[in-house]
Amino acid sequence: MHLSSPLIIASIKVYFSGVANVDDRAEFQKFLRKLKEVKNAEIPFTLILDDPLANSHVQNLYAPDPDPNMEIVTYERTWQQNEDLGLNDMNVELYSSGDTKDGDIKTQMS
Repeated sequence: MHLSSPLIIASIKVYFSGVANVDDRAEFQKFLRKLKEVKNAEIPFTLILDDPLANSHVQNLYAPDPDPNMEIVTYERTWQQNEDLGLNDMNVELYSSGDTKDGDIKTQMS
């Protein structure tokens, strides 16, 4: 995976365009150095990918064998995650489980 440097350059521009004290600036520069080390795989790191919709893909380079460096954890979304995704207020009561043609959804009206 290649992280492009425009992200880092944009962060530098945003950071230095405002007023910052010397300690904040030095701390941010330290963060950017560490981020570049991670990007270049110079230091070990752990990537935690929390994707409540399961829309992400991480390639297993050991396939079809399991990747010894990867842990996959499947979990139920929390109420708050469902709320953030707009799933708690979905009304599906009008949808029937009856026959459909060509993907059409039949509704039952009372």
